[in-house]
Amino acid sequence: GNIMFGPVPTQIGTLQSIVILYLDDNKFSGSIPNGVGNLTTLQDLRLSYNLLSSSIPASLVNLSNLIRLYISHNNLTGALPSDLSPWRAIAEMGISANNLVGSLPTSWGHLQLLSYLNLSQNTFNDLIPDSFKGLVNLETLDLSHNNLLGGIPKYFANLTFLTSLNLSFNNLQGQIPSGGVFSNITLQSLMGNPRLCGVPRLGFPACLEKSHSTRTKHLLKIVLPAIIAAFGAIVVFLYLLIGKKMKNPDITASFDIADAICHRLVSYQEIVRATENFNEDNLLGVAIKILNMQVERALRSFDAECHVLRMARHRNLIKILNTCSNLDFRALLLQFMPNGNLESYLHSESRPCVGSFLKRMEIMLDVSMAMEYLHHEHHEVVLHCDLKPTNVLFDEEMTAHVADFGIAKMLLGDDNSAVSASMPGTIGYMAP
Repeated sequence: GNIMFGPVPTQIGTLQSIVILYLDDNKFSGSIPNGVGNLTTLQDLRLSYNLLSSSIPASLVNLSNLIRLYISHNNLTGALPSDLSPWRAIAEMGISANNLVGSLPTSWGHLQLLSYLNLSQNTFNDLIPDSFKGLVNLETLDLSHNNLLGGIPKYFANLTFLTSLNLSFNNLQGQIPSGGVFSNITLQSLMGNPRLCGVPRLGFPACLEKSHSTRTKHLLKIVLPAIIAAFGAIVVFLYLLIGKKMKNPDITASFDIADAICHRLVSYQEIVRATENFNEDNLLGVAIKILNMQVERALRSFDAECHVLRMARHRNLIKILNTCSNLDFRALLLQFMPNGNLESYLHSESRPCVGSFLKRMEIMLDVSMAMEYLHHEHHEVVLHCDLKPTNVLFDEEMTAHVADFGIAKMLLGDDNSAVSASMPGTIGYMAP
């Protein structure tokens, strides 16, 4: 930030090859130039903390390569563009603290890579659109301090990666959903909606029950078809199973084959084509971990890592994006960590140490929060069994992510190991 003032120059639309444009934390006034929509190579646009007014130019949605958009803390007016589908590549969007009005667009479902969305401190009204259910990678959503109406959509509980949700100070009403992000939601995220109900632990009253006859009819409409469908599915399954056994009486189910069917989501040929036969020059933004099937217990290591990462949801754990599994090949498609691992910063002369004392504290906190989640907040107790600097990876923001769960143990409530690779950790880092 500087102390630059006046309107944003209209000539900025001639910078055809610009990729990053940071003009935030200044005193620019006037409108956002329409010419910004001509910057088709732009990936990161930041205009927050200025004095910009007028409406968001319609040309802004022409930026099909845009990944980050921050225009918060201005005086922007009007409504959001109705068609957001050109922003399919966007991952982060901050439009808070403006004077925007109207209904939220119905085209959010096209932004499937969006992980951060902040629309707080505006004057949006009407219902929360159903298209939000298409934001399958959303991690943070802030809709606080608006005039949104209706109930809280139950599908928010089904958004797998959503860990931060703020709906405070709106006009929402009705039952607060349960499960998912609502399992650990706080009063601060829901306060200011006096007509919400159903979570006594946060001070919200119990919801008024409908009449017995109405409830019974409603339950019958839902439960009866489900029972019929389940019974039919069981009959079909048993028929097919018995028929298969009669045709193949001497064939037993192989663990490897069943496991390959269970895990197979991406084919080996697709990975080879996408990476040009695993060429290191062909960067995809995805890390591919290939297991050596000649190593003893490689299959069990693959299963252990899949079992942990498919259910774990935490900002400091590596994300598993997909898997490839057949009889001779196992691979995990993981979130790419461009800044390497902690080992390379501690013991490499070509890289400095990991910065200031505060940064080292941040890394320790990141790792400790990941372990605290696995030990106390995960639905099963997970023991990593091989925590060491090479298994602590850094993303583009130098946030630490714990990786490599190939020898992890999952404990049931009675501390009996349910899944265990029974393999030793690394000497020097093993627990005593």
